Amino acid sequence: MLDHRIGDGPDQSTLLLERPAPKHLDRHHWHVDPGSHTQRPLSTFWMTSATLNSRDSMTDVVKGGPTADVVVAGGGIAGTAIASELARRGARVVLIERRGLAAGATSAAAGVISLASKTPGQLARLARASLPLFPALIAEVPLDVALRRVGSLFVYETGEERSAVLDRVAALKADGIELELLPVAAARRLQPLLGDGFLGAAHAPQDSIVDSAALTRGLAQLAAGRGAEIAVGEEVTGVIRRGGRLESVVTDRRAISCRWLVNAAGPWSGQLGRRLGRSHPVVPRRGQLVALAPMAEASAVRVATARGIFAKQAGSQAGWFSGPALTPALDGRLVLGGSNEDAGFASGVDPAVVATIALRACRLFPSLAGASVVGAWSGLRPHSLTGAPILGADPELPGYVVATGQGGDGIAIAPAIGRFIAELICGGRPDLTVEEFLSGARSDDGAP
Repeated sequence: MLDHRIGDGPDQSTLLLERPAPKHLDRHHWHVDPGSHTQRPLSTFWMTSATLNSRDSMTDVVKGGPTADVVVAGGGIAGTAIASELARRGARVVLIERRGLAAGATSAAAGVISLASKTPGQLARLARASLPLFPALIAEVPLDVALRRVGSLFVYETGEERSAVLDRVAALKADGIELELLPVAAARRLQPLLGDGFLGAAHAPQDSIVDSAALTRGLAQLAAGRGAEIAVGEEVTGVIRRGGRLESVVTDRRAISCRWLVNAAGPWSGQLGRRLGRSHPVVPRRGQLVALAPMAEASAVRVATARGIFAKQAGSQAGWFSGPALTPALDGRLVLGGSNEDAGFASGVDPAVVATIALRACRLFPSLAGASVVGAWSGLRPHSLTGAPILGADPELPGYVVATGQGGDGIAIAPAIGRFIAELICGGRPDLTVEEFLSGARSDDGAP
């Protein structure tokens, strides 16, 4: 990391920049005019080391570069939801995505919008606030996005798990989430693939499935139609600070003069934070999934185990396996999950893990033993070491906002996160907390 200090006194500028090697400028980088969906390339440039050696040249770069109110780093469902909502409120937005829209956990996920799997409290209430926003968002985006209400079953297999489920149901009901306890026979009527190796289930009728990748691309197009720039194939590498506040965001191509940077980089948000001299307790956790061919006897109801949910939320190494879970996908395939592995940034498929998923799934769903496997894949989730998403402004770097650590809950809470971050920035409330937002504390919309 380089720390270039330019000038003296209160007008001192600080550049925190991790300088990568020059790259060929052949990656996708598009701008969409407001009201149009026609894409065209933007000119870009590489900041050489010579550019960084004088105050005058740095000033020229900043003044000559693009100007925005907010730069959003990350093109997953959280980043695009934030960018779209900011643009709706009149902010000038540039969204920077290193790989591709929905290229990470958003596209690897099964698209589950589950309320009942959330930890009671803030996370559950974020999911509850998000649920009614999905239909409106889908109606706005310029793409066809499938959304289906399917309901979920959370089965328990021991008396100890039953006690834990009863406590969880009571707590979630207090958060306004609809749940009912079902005996084995009633649960099997909802999902005929279930065997008899469980004692009962909690049913969450409001849980849904969405095409999260299509929704993410649609939100990006919606943001672009509202005037945002969507830059794919570009990476945030640092910031320029003046007087202790963020002044510009530096990428591997340019400097963007702006007032705010939102770190929505998912599993890579910790890396981005370190480039800015900030530390975020977020690490990647790999989730592997297996897809089976459609089966006529399967219903659309999703099934997960209480044991898997508790192990995943505990985040322990001993509980790396957070399944089995069965999600009937929108295309008819049956998606089995899943793992929750501390594997760094390794995103491949491990045959041993796939075998474990299959074995444990067959114990709960015996009729799957003869099903055809049609695919397996993995994705990286942004796991928060605090056990909760990391959301809000960083008081140590004014103008810097973090939206990460959602783990496997990112899809379900994305609409509320988009509104929360937009309210924090456009409402002039950098000290706004999630609790205040959920309690209905609002300020008038305004330009950032």
